[in-house]
Amino acid sequence: MNNKKYIFFIITALIVVTGGLFFYFKDTLFSIDSSKNTNIATENSNESIEVNTNQEVVFTGDQGYLLKGKLLKPAFEKEYKTLPDTLYNLEFNDRLFLVNNVDGAQKTYSLVAENTLDNLNSYQGTWEQKELITYLKLASQGAVEFPSYLGAMHIDYSLISTDEFNNKYQDYFIETVDNYGMSQLPYDVKNKIIDFYQSKEGASYRYKLKGKQTSADLIWRGALTGKDKEEVAILLNSTENSLDDKYILLVYACKSNPKDSYQEYYLVYNETFYNRVLLDRLKTTADGEEYIRDIYMNSNDLKRTEFDGVVIKQFNATDEVLVYSKDYDKLIKYHQTPLRKIEEEEEY
Repeated sequence: MNNKKYIFFIITALIVVTGGLFFYFKDTLFSIDSSKNTNIATENSNESIEVNTNQEVVFTGDQGYLLKGKLLKPAFEKEYKTLPDTLYNLEFNDRLFLVNNVDGAQKTYSLVAENTLDNLNSYQGTWEQKELITYLKLASQGAVEFPSYLGAMHIDYSLISTDEFNNKYQDYFIETVDNYGMSQLPYDVKNKIIDFYQSKEGASYRYKLKGKQTSADLIWRGALTGKDKEEVAILLNSTENSLDDKYILLVYACKSNPKDSYQEYYLVYNETFYNRVLLDRLKTTADGEEYIRDIYMNSNDLKRTEFDGVVIKQFNATDEVLVYSKDYDKLIKYHQTPLRKIEEEEEY
């Protein structure tokens, strides 16, 4: 009997010790250092807790805005009301820092990583960012919520990480002396050009200003296929031989309605040239007045196009004009010579 009591006592003691060790190691293995900036998963839940990261993001879209948040301290109501609801229209390559990145909450942003008055006072912003900086100073004092983002495109496409931006856009669209004008191209056109650069045909072409060329000579923007559309023609240089003037002209038409939030483009014309080329427009504006150049369209008389056209200029050559044809959904090239004269030249 005593042996049975002794065995029972030993078993009970082992259970108590084993249970204590289990809970000790359980607490040790699953303990959390709350000061670390990480996503934390608990043992019995799949939920993650995200903390502020001050992650830097870069704007790449066509339309993006930073908007006012709520007033948090009534003492700052006067300053708050003097600022517009839309604080800033974002531009390509604008850098922002995430302030609030908590899962499920609206994301907010700043121009600086550490939001102190000293940092904001020393921040060298543009004139267009003046109201945003004033608002951020209020936010840094806890007087208002930090600004939120509103854009025409999904945020995952228009605000991307710096690594993604550097890998995809940095080499092609950052403004430099030779690259001026490329940053202003529509989002979808930028991506179409990247696709072209990465193709077999486009691997040897890049955008580059030469000599006295300006971006207006190589990038054409206007309405080719419909009213208020923003369409693009661009001349790219061959990199095979720096001494040669070899270009390819790519023209992108917009298939979207001008009021659509996302503008989608498609290639409507391309041509290779073996001499220096300049681009011009049929429709120009000066002193608030619009001027339209009438052209020959396989005719003996000058005619007026419904929309704009791409004028192609080459040294010691007659101008040529690209005009959109609705019937064929393509651009038709017209030599700026009366039809009568063209026919006479063909006879000889």
